[in-house]
Amino acid sequence: MGEYNIVISATESNSLESWLRENQYKIPRSAAKYLQPYINQKLFFFVVRVNLEAQEQLGFQNLRPLQFTVKNYPQIMLPFQLGKINSEDTQNIIVYFLSETGRAEVSNYENVMILSDFDVPLKIESKFGEFYRELFTSTIQATNKEIVVIEYAWDTGFCDPCNTIPLNSQELNKLGMNYQKTFITR
Repeated sequence: MGEYNIVISATESNSLESWLRENQYKIPRSAAKYLQPYINQKLFFFVVRVNLEAQEQLGFQNLRPLQFTVKNYPQIMLPFQLGKINSEDTQNIIVYFLSETGRAEVSNYENVMILSDFDVPLKIESKFGEFYRELFTSTIQATNKEIVVIEYAWDTGFCDPCNTIPLNSQELNKLGMNYQKTFITR
């Protein structure tokens, strides 16, 4: 799909580890121990390889976001442990959840909200993006553990002030949301 080669599946950690190695994915020895808890829960694996040649042919400088839909699923779980197998430092990932019903939270990490119940002085309005980045960083540092930070959750039809331009109905349709009222959680 475009610049991505995607495979979905897995039923056994050792065979998945072997498959990843056979397909030149770089994973550490004994990766099966990281995979097994997810397999025990009967989860599927979403394996993505970036095809840089296809990306260049498409004319993109940055990777486009991966997008998928989960319908009628009672819990959202983000398997970040897998992404950390090769990580040597802090990892940040941005995930957007779109819903017709309201804010989304993950079930396998502590959900921490960015502090938002205070008035922002008018003089900060012109520097709101910078102010918000500092607020985000201080929220993470205050917890001193692995968390999911819910930066915001709002009806896409309104925000004041906005740290980014809200999605319009055409953009929401492209994302598979055909509702009058859509909530976005970042």
